[in-house]
Amino acid sequence: PKSGKVDEVKDDKKEEEMKEDKKEEETKEDKKSIKADYPKIIYASRTHSQLKQVIKELKNVYFIKNNEKYKLLTTILGSRDQLCVHNISYNYKGTMLNNMCKRVRKSGECMYHNGLKHLYKYKHLFTTPMDVETLNDIGKGNNSVGQNIHFCPFYATREIQNECHVILLPYNYLFEESTRRILKLDLENCIIIIDEGHNIENVAEEAVSFKIRDSDLNLFLESIKATLSILEKVNDIDKEMQDKINVDELFMLNRSINSLITWLENERLERNDRKKIKERHKTYEGNKIFDIFENNNINISKSNFENFNNLLSNMIELLNKYINDFKLSQIDVKNVNKYIATIDNVKKAFSILFSDIVKNCIEYFQLYINEEKVLYNESNDPNKVYDHMKKFTKIKTKIAYDNQNNYTMSKTISLLCFSATASLCGIIKEKVNSIMY
Repeated sequence: PKSGKVDEVKDDKKEEEMKEDKKEEETKEDKKSIKADYPKIIYASRTHSQLKQVIKELKNVYFIKNNEKYKLLTTILGSRDQLCVHNISYNYKGTMLNNMCKRVRKSGECMYHNGLKHLYKYKHLFTTPMDVETLNDIGKGNNSVGQNIHFCPFYATREIQNECHVILLPYNYLFEESTRRILKLDLENCIIIIDEGHNIENVAEEAVSFKIRDSDLNLFLESIKATLSILEKVNDIDKEMQDKINVDELFMLNRSINSLITWLENERLERNDRKKIKERHKTYEGNKIFDIFENNNINISKSNFENFNNLLSNMIELLNKYINDFKLSQIDVKNVNKYIATIDNVKKAFSILFSDIVKNCIEYFQLYINEEKVLYNESNDPNKVYDHMKKFTKIKTKIAYDNQNNYTMSKTISLLCFSATASLCGIIKEKVNSIMY
């Protein structure tokens, strides 16, 4: 009799699991049909506080408020800094939070991420437009609507966006190609509405610009040494990482970055009063930009960039994997986080440089080399990489610096975009329905 009851329980459990699987399959089919039948509306604004006001007004739209038959699904996209509800978000931000998130997810310790498998049950919540604060409260189960509900708002918004009719996001999520790729944001047949369109010019230009300082490149070389050190120690215990990271490729990368540093150091900077730029600088235009990286013993080009990019991703994975194993890595956690942030910034920079946007719109770009005064406490902080970014135009004059004496000179290489056209071309090529601003 006991075994019979056990069998009945097992059968019930199996039947319940089959129902769950069926619901998940139905959800996938729903996603496909919604994508095919409805053009999404993507609403972009400058900040999340402005999006909050838009959501407030959206709730009062008659069709959304009173139409019971056709409920519009709405979501808002944000960063982990804004949408992570795990306790780690109190102590970490930016790159460090991304790394910690990856760790707790991989170990299965995040109850909110684990709750995503039941997301289809909570889909009805997205029929009411929610701002970041409301979404976080519901994800944590603190809201009356979301009692006994636990899910990760960051991943929930990413997963449900394909089913949504309205997606709200900040400008940079729309204009940065790498961000769109990470979010899997499909713009095909979308109607894009840009709030306060007169503000998009700078954001669109910065989305395809980057800056790397010589101190970042030197820190990058240290990250290669750290990677080699860990690889040597895990040689017999981590076959997966050994297969992913080719030591010979690491040495080639080391030579390339050393050559880039040497080239940067040897560049002679001069003042050019005709351009009304008082600081010493040098510029390159057109295909000469690519020639610099293909030659000068740097040997990084669009043809080998994919291998280069994969190697950087695997370096980040390795450092992230062993960051807390001090006995193994013998590297301070703060330094490892700096290495990861530096690799990530270099990866983003080269992703922009070898993107189709830069290749197809090269006339809007210049490579700009200059020297900056940087505070000592910022000179080795990769998260400050954009803090002192100064674009030059015909009307800009002398760059103002901090009058304090505790600074160091840093030679810098920047790819600068001078027209929002480049970013907009990148959006248009995604086959959008229309853009309104």
